[in-house]
Amino acid sequence: MSMAMNVGVGLGVIVGFGALALDLGYTNFALTQTQAAADAAAIAGAISLQLDDNDDAAMVSEAQAWGQDNNAGTSAIVVDAADVRRGDLATGGNCIDFVDNAGGFDVYARAYTNDTPAFLSRIWGNGDSNTEACAVARVLPPSVCTMIGTGDAGVNGNSNLLIGYDSEIDPDPENSPNPDAAVCSNSDITLHGGPTIEGSVRPGIGAEIVGDTDNVSGTTEPLGERLDYPDPDFAAIAAEFSGVKKAWSPDRPYNIGKKQSLVLSTGAYELTGDLSITGMGTITLAGDGPVVLLTNGFNVTLTGGGVVLPEDADTHDFSIYAKGDSEIKIGGTSSFYGYIYAPKGPVTLLGTAAFYGAVVSDGLDIKGGGINPIYMDVSLMDDEEPGGIRLIR
Repeated sequence: MSMAMNVGVGLGVIVGFGALALDLGYTNFALTQTQAAADAAAIAGAISLQLDDNDDAAMVSEAQAWGQDNNAGTSAIVVDAADVRRGDLATGGNCIDFVDNAGGFDVYARAYTNDTPAFLSRIWGNGDSNTEACAVARVLPPSVCTMIGTGDAGVNGNSNLLIGYDSEIDPDPENSPNPDAAVCSNSDITLHGGPTIEGSVRPGIGAEIVGDTDNVSGTTEPLGERLDYPDPDFAAIAAEFSGVKKAWSPDRPYNIGKKQSLVLSTGAYELTGDLSITGMGTITLAGDGPVVLLTNGFNVTLTGGGVVLPEDADTHDFSIYAKGDSEIKIGGTSSFYGYIYAPKGPVTLLGTAAFYGAVVSDGLDIKGGGINPIYMDVSLMDDEEPGGIRLIR
């Protein structure tokens, strides 16, 4: 074979592999750009849906605008209105499994290009090609942070069951379930032993959930902003009771046990020492209004017979507000109804009785072994945390 023929054959092989490498590389680049456009379209549509779930036209318009604000090399990317759809995608499903549903909160978007150019492969008769990609974004439900440990939070024990509800709809959780309730923190949240949570678990920005989330029914997405709770304003709280803070009189003991009962009428009481209810001791609420305990650095332990409320009372009728690093422990054999606000101190829930209410703390520890649920009452909290957007395909 002559030298010229060898050179010719060699050049043909080089050009062929060069054409393959160049054109396949460019096609992969175009496909990557098209996928990015589909992702952007689905996310934009989901954001629009989150802002107004009754405006599907805006969802389509936003998806098209963001998806088509991209190019795949020299080729324009197209997102047709018919290729932006609202519906549902089952866990682990692909785009082909997407089901249209006017009430769904998943957004499907398809992006494509026409005439992605071929280069050296034109020598072999190849023409321009098309690329397409799809994506699905989900609008995650909002959360009402109801059990809060800003510094850290943990739920320990597989027998624990946390259930969200709204006592203003019905004081019986079975008649007023609310899946928006959430365990929240600015840091990691530990779930040890696979507790069941009928609500969400929201760690802080850049933080994570440590443990198994298979039994969490809601979202596990991190919060979008930090939680910040100031010390309580005792004067403002007392103002709700005609500006009167009741002194803890000498005839009211701080250590109540056996079958003793501390009776408190409506009002705000400021502690001047640690309060401990143990054994079969109880706090009994008398009167037709709420009772509030105020503590500045003193600890409160309610692990006896609990707080005895009037028959028609609910979680809004008993509260503990704590300044500084006051430590609050709730347990015992009787159910607890109330709100605990201790933003700079630790709160521990333990024992076998049910808990109805909400907690704000610096450190939240829900101990294992509980045989009755913890009912998270969203009506006690004012703020709703956005659920966020997640690409699921």
